[in-house]
Amino acid sequence: ESTMTTDPFMPSMAKGAAVGAAVAAGCLAAYGTYRLVRYHFFGKWEWVRVGHVSALHIYPIKSCRGTEVEEMDIGLFGPVNDRVFIVVDENGRFITQRQNPEMALIHPSVPSGTSIALSAPGMSPLKVATTGDGAPVDVGIWDDEVIGVDQGAACSKWLSDYMQRPARLIGIPKKGYDRPTSSKWSPQGGLNQASYADGCPPPTRPDQAPARTCAAASGAPRRVR
Repeated sequence: ESTMTTDPFMPSMAKGAAVGAAVAAGCLAAYGTYRLVRYHFFGKWEWVRVGHVSALHIYPIKSCRGTEVEEMDIGLFGPVNDRVFIVVDENGRFITQRQNPEMALIHPSVPSGTSIALSAPGMSPLKVATTGDGAPVDVGIWDDEVIGVDQGAACSKWLSDYMQRPARLIGIPKKGYDRPTSSKWSPQGGLNQASYADGCPPPTRPDQAPARTCAAASGAPRRVR
């Protein structure tokens, strides 16, 4: 007497293999259709040179002159040392060229990660050590309330003398700084951190972009009135 043993898993395995084959065939057909349509309507894609990078700039202090660099490291907020300082008034509100256009002539440079140098027409150059430690102070940027660290009396006097108004230089602290981008301006709101740049991405306020490109002509010098 002979008996036949039937594996209960065989039908389900065969069914799974058939489904997998059907899915693979469908994917191949869809990809083939995509390639055919793309080639028919758009032709063969080719790289076209539209320009070249002629210079790299960072802006250590928000709303002041930029500094050309040979290379650029990218960090949490975008280019390292870009808009990590901000000028504020006696109430902690940010000051920009909108109120004081002469800020365009303040030339900051960051020769190292622990110092900043300032120069401007009619002013003696100033170089001071920077710090990310110290008691936090409140900083108001548009509708955002963040914190920062005061960079000292020497910077405050230099800026106040040049701008002819009370001013302080504030830097991003090493700990406790939190400024997520707003969902009001971007679908990615809350997923990224903003430095002291404006808190929304282009095209609404373009200086929030971690890195931007512009034509050389658009960066030509302008007269400050």
